[in-house]
Amino acid sequence: MKEIQRLKLVQEEVECLVMHRQAVRTRLCAKWVEKSETYGVALESKVSPEALERTHQLFVEIDVECMMARRSLDEARAFLEEVDQAISRCRDA
Repeated sequence: MKEIQRLKLVQEEVECLVMHRQAVRTRLCAKWVEKSETYGVALESKVSPEALERTHQLFVEIDVECMMARRSLDEARAFLEEVDQAISRCRDA
C-alpha cells in the first residue's frame, strides 16, 4: 500500500511537470510564430542584413527551445506511463 501511495505522489509530480512543459511549449510556439512573422516583415521591408541576421538567430534559438521542450514533454509522458504501469502491478500483486 505504501508503494502505491509513493507511486501516486510521483505520478502527481510528473503530471504537474507535464502540464508545466505543455505551457512552456505553448508559449515557445507562440513566440516562434510571432518572431517568424517579424522575420517575414523584415524580409519584405528590406531591413539591414545585420538586423535580419539577429532576427534569424533568435528564430533559430526559439525553434531549438521548442524542440527541447517537446522532447522533455515526451520523456515526462513516457515516465508517467511507466508509473501508471507500476501502480497497476502493485494493485494486481
